[in-house]
Amino acid sequence: PAPTGRTVPMSAAAGAAAMLGAAPAYADKIDDAAKKLSEASYPFLKEIDWTSDVYAKVPTQSPAAVLKAIDSMLKMGAAMDPSALKAGVLAHSTAI
Repeated sequence: PAPTGRTVPMSAAAGAAAMLGAAPAYADKIDDAAKKLSEASYPFLKEIDWTSDVYAKVPTQSPAAVLKAIDSMLKMGAAMDPSALKAGVLAHSTAI
């Protein structure tokens, strides 16, 4: 018998085998959108001084001020209209 905890159900093995030959869904649309985004953002990214030390500096705000900002963001997120959020996600998904 096989060692305990090391067996894989046949359904999982069959599913994994089937996925190996499956093409990713919507790959062309995603690739097209990624290409469009990279072409549009590349000029902006070239203008950033990536050698600047500003990215390595510790934030100048106190922990209490950072906590207050995070608290505000969480409250805004909790106040969002779930159906509007769902509609936005679906519109984004459809656009891709």
